[in-house]
Amino acid sequence: MRALADRSRLESFINALAKHTVNDTTLYLTGGATAVFYGWRGTTVDVDIKLVPEDDAILRAIPGIKDDLSINVELAAPDQFIPVREGWQERSPYITQVGHLVVRHFELCAQALAKIERGHEQDRLDVAAMLRLH
Repeated sequence: MRALADRSRLESFINALAKHTVNDTTLYLTGGATAVFYGWRGTTVDVDIKLVPEDDAILRAIPGIKDDLSINVELAAPDQFIPVREGWQERSPYITQVGHLVVRHFELCAQALAKIERGHEQDRLDVAAMLRLH
């Protein structure tokens, strides 16, 4: 059983991933990872991400990073589940840059719509927090 990911584990994940990033790449956090970064909740079961462009070296590094940090990492983003508006990349809030790795939240409107579509209780709570705090 892997541990829940709090903000410290998320930051460790980003730093570890950056060590394997040699070309300019954007990491989009989504789902629970966004909720944790914004403080809507303290932890997440899965760190859902999207890499643009996908890079074989980074993808090969993820299983080891998952094991080292004892976290779940999933390649999952709203555009896999719902149609997203053009230009979502430009509307994706910037978090940080570590070396060649730029880190952003996947566009928040798309995240909210994907959560509403999925309809889990935690998703409803995340969307309510998103609306209250942003």
